Amino acid sequence: MSNNRTSNINETLPQFYPPLYDLKHKVGRGGLSSATLKKAQKVIDNNDVDFLKVAAPYMVIFEEGLALAKKNDTKSHEELIENILFSAMQLKANGGLFHYPIVTQVAIKLLYFLERLHTLNAHALEVVIAFEASIKLIFKKQLSGDIQKNGEEIIRELESACVRFFEKYPENIHPHFRDRENKVETKKTK
Repeated sequence: MSNNRTSNINETLPQFYPPLYDLKHKVGRGGLSSATLKKAQKVIDNNDVDFLKVAAPYMVIFEEGLALAKKNDTKSHEELIENILFSAMQLKANGGLFHYPIVTQVAIKLLYFLERLHTLNAHALEVVIAFEASIKLIFKKQLSGDIQKNGEEIIRELESACVRFFEKYPENIHPHFRDRENKVETKKTK
């Protein structure tokens, strides 16, 4: 009887299937030549595409996600968070490429906040709105290029807002992160 129970358990456990390396075999080994890397870097450095136009659709999605979160409490909190996460990921990925490293840094802080958030309630929404307002301000002031003192201040204030939020509402830390942070704290006290 135990063999039957064991075989049923093994059938329900996830199975690991090693990936095929067909693409790797087709393209071969090795990296890119230094000449190719220099050409790619030159294209990135000389990129003159207007990031405001690239970011506009992501900001619309961001704003729509916020509007849904403000008025719609029937959707799951994960779904509401995911609506905003997509925009934040795109802004993070593209900010530096289009000479807006401050947008990348702000988006990184926003992603950190959203990933640890358990419920997108009114208090959490205030923090997310602060991120949106900051990104809009960055675009309005066209704070491109190296991050200046005022940009560092924006990042620092947003980071402080996140810290204050999780200190005030520790129950709103996603359980996955709450458990991980408790394990880290336990190790530190030993």
